[in-house]
Amino acid sequence: MTAPVSPAAAYISSTLALRASTDSIAKFIQEDPDNLQRLNELQKQREEAYLNWSNAASLLKTLPVPEMAEALGQIESTLWYR
Repeated sequence: MTAPVSPAAAYISSTLALRASTDSIAKFIQEDPDNLQRLNELQKQREEAYLNWSNAASLLKTLPVPEMAEALGQIESTLWYR
C-alpha cells in the first residue's frame, strides 16, 4: 500500500503534468499539425491532466486554514520559478 499524498504534493504534481501536457500539444501543433489522431490523443491526455489539477485545487479548499497555509507555502516555493 502506498502512503497518502499530501494535498500540496498532489497540486504540484498535477500542475506540472498539466503544464507538460499543454507544452506537448503546442509543440506537436508546430511539428505535425495534420496528424489529427495524435492531436486527439494529446487532447484527451490534457483533459485528464486538467481534471487531476482541478481535483487537487478543490481538495486544497477543504483544508483547515493552518494546513491550507502550509500547503500554499509549499506550492509557492516549488512552483514559483517553474
